[in-house]
Parts: sequence; structure tokens; C-alpha cells
Amino acid sequence: MKKIRILILILLLLPLTGCWNYRELEDLAIVSALGIDISDNDFDISVEAVNPLKVGSHSQSGSSSEDAPIAVFTTKGKTIREAVDKILLTSPKRLYLGHMNLLVISEEAAKKGIDEFIDYFMRDTEMRKSFAVVVIKNAKASDVLKILQPIESVTAANLQSSLETTNKYYGEISNLTLEEIVMCLFTKGRHPIIPTLEIIGDPKEGTDSDNVSTSDPKTIIKLSGSAVFKDDKLINYLDKDESLYYSIIRNKAPTTSLSFPCDDKFNYANIVIDGLGSELEVTIDKDMPKVKIDITGKSAITEFNCKMDLKNPSNLKKIEDMANKEMKKNMNKTIKKVQKFNSDVFGFEEQLYRNNYKYWDKNKKKWDEIFPNIKVKINSNIKIERISSSVETAKSR
Repeated sequence: MKKIRILILILLLLPLTGCWNYRELEDLAIVSALGIDISDNDFDISVEAVNPLKVGSHSQSGSSSEDAPIAVFTTKGKTIREAVDKILLTSPKRLYLGHMNLLVISEEAAKKGIDEFIDYFMRDTEMRKSFAVVVIKNAKASDVLKILQPIESVTAANLQSSLETTNKYYGEISNLTLEEIVMCLFTKGRHPIIPTLEIIGDPKEGTDSDNVSTSDPKTIIKLSGSAVFKDDKLINYLDKDESLYYSIIRNKAPTTSLSFPCDDKFNYANIVIDGLGSELEVTIDKDMPKVKIDITGKSAITEFNCKMDLKNPSNLKKIEDMANKEMKKNMNKTIKKVQKFNSDVFGFEEQLYRNNYKYWDKNKKKWDEIFPNIKVKINSNIKIERISSSVETAKSR
């Protein structure tokens, strides 16, 4: 009986001996970002590995002040996994992608199709799927990872912070994760749209430590709008303003600011809109889809350069009308541009698939003919609730 108890105790303790895939942290290179370029029929892969001695509140002993906060390794392969494995030939440590924050895709690779490589990221069991994805215009993905950025020492952290901040406080960029893009690819009736970057300045100069030791960096990375896809292939771009109105239509811009003309002398006003919401409805009228978009929000006047008495309620109503007119104009402009691209990134077809399956099933093969001709009605109901600290304008004094 005693032997049986000892055997049971040993069996109970066996699971506490450790994890089967346990690794010492000192044996790993933590990857913060991965870049994908195309060369002939190969993938050119770049990985940004964090230098732990330079990242954090204090540099650890043994770290030179000249050490870069990141190291970028590049290689190529027929598949992503092959290329990543080849990096072991130059990296002193095994790559760990479990904490990756950013995937950068070159314009060339995006035009060829992201289905070519997205399978790797979905199958890898160590890798989380919540990292941000961006497309770099007119440059290589490897150039982005090598550029040293001010404020945030790790390039991936810098860009991820910019994406989150821009989306939260201005709504201009829809910050998409890999999970959301894959969901979009497998959703009936909606094509992906991915944030874009541009490099301002010489990429080579951006790799020097001098780029972050000055108040005026020679090379910076800028958020520049969105890449429009049809299925898995890049077909065109929206600029930053058009990207904002795309986000509003998709109900992904909780707050933003809006500038609009407030007289016939090219003077402008600005409001900040909070609680910005959008409702999209697709109905059928004479065997043709008809779209209605309702926009609501509460706003405050933050700048007003016209001669108008803000204490007069009728004038506030005029200002509201001006703001709503500008909102509708910009939204219509964005929708018409996307209709010319013939890529339904708004999800009009998705709404039909969900709510009017019979019509969708009958017309799904003709959607490329239907989408460019859909009529869209926009109702904008932005209310001005605050005029900030002054009821008088500088020009009225």
C-alpha cells in the first residue's frame, strides 16, 4: 500500500517538472516586427529583433551607449518559414515571434497577393494574431524596420503607438490586426483595407543613430492613408482624409475633428466630434441595392474665424448645417472614389448577404457591375453642444 502511495505521488508531481516547449529567455532573440518584400519568385524577409540591453528605462551594464536599440536581419526563401529559419545563419540566437507587434508588407508583395504568405502567420501556434499590419508605399519593408525613430526607440513600438493614437484621437486610420484582415478575407462581401506608410527622407540616413539624436530627424516614417484591396490583392490607395471618411462609414472613428468654410471669404471653423456613430442600411429598390448611411455625433467648436454671433441660437443652427454639409460632401467623395476602384471595402454586399440572402445569391456573380452604380444617401446629424470658453470670435471684437 505504501508503494502504491509513493507511485501516485510521483505521478502527481510529474506535470510540475516544466513545460515541454520551455526556453531560456537568454537563448532567444525577441522579434518586434517582420517585413515582407518580393525578389523574383522569393520572399525577402526582414526581422527587427530587440536589443534588451538598450530598451527600457535604464541601460544595463555592459551596454555601450553606441549600441542600437534594434538589430535587423534579412534573408530570402521560397516560403516565409524557410526564410525565417535561414536567419539562424546570421543571428546568434533563435528567433521568437510570440511578441511580434507589426507586419510590414511592401507594395510589390501586396499587389501580388497576401494569400501568398498569410497562411504562415495563421498556422504558427507560438505567434499571436493581434499584431498590426501595414503596407509601405514606394519603398521596401526592410527600409522601414531599419529606420531609427524618435521618442520610441523600437521602430515597431513607434509605429504601433502612432497607429493606435491616430485611430483613437482622430479616427483617420483604421488600425487593423492580422485577425481582422483574415476575417475580412473570409467574409462574404467585404474587401480589406490596410493602413499605409511612407518614408520621408533618405532611408539610408534613417539607419544612423544621428537620426534620433537631433530634434529634427532627417528621415521619418509617416502614416499616409490606406491601401485598398480587392480580395487579397492591393489595387489602389485612399489618402489620409479619405481614410478618415472610410473609418466613419465603417463606424470605426469614435472621435475626430472637422474643418469647414463658414462664410464666402474662405474663412474656416473647426469642431471636435465625440461619440461619432454610423449606421449603414442596404435595401432593394427596383431590383437595385440602395444604401442609406446615418451619421450622428456631439461636437464642440474649437476654432471659429467668421464674423457671426455665437450667442444667437439661429447662428449655431447655421454652423451645424455647414458642418453637416461638409461631412456629407467628403463622405460622398470617398464613396464615389471607391466605387471607381470597384472594391467593396464598405461591406455593402456583406449587408445583403446577411439581411437579404435571396437577392445576394441571385446577383452575387454580377456584383462588380452592380457596386459602381449603387446610389448612396447620407444623413448627417452632428449637433453642436459646446462653444468652448468664448462666445465671441476674435473677428467680432
